Amino acid sequence: IDAEFVQRAIAQQVDKYSKVAGGTAARISREFQAVLDGADKVAEKFGDSHVSTEVMFVALLAGNSDEARALRE
Repeated sequence: IDAEFVQRAIAQQVDKYSKVAGGTAARISREFQAVLDGADKVAEKFGDSHVSTEVMFVALLAGNSDEARALRE
C-alpha cells in the first residue's frame, strides 16, 4: 500500500466536505451513517457484541462512497 497516495486521496475527499461554522449542531452524513449501519451488520454477522475498528474498516471498504473507492484502488 502506498501510504502517501492513500493520505493524499483521503485529504482530497475531506476537502470536498461541507464546512460547519457557528453554533449549529454538527450532523453525520448519509455516507457515514451507511458505514455505521454496515459496521453494525458486519459485527452481528461475526457474532461480535461491539463494533471494532476493524469492523468499521470492513464496512467502509464494502461501501460505494468515494472514500471506499479510493481505499480499494
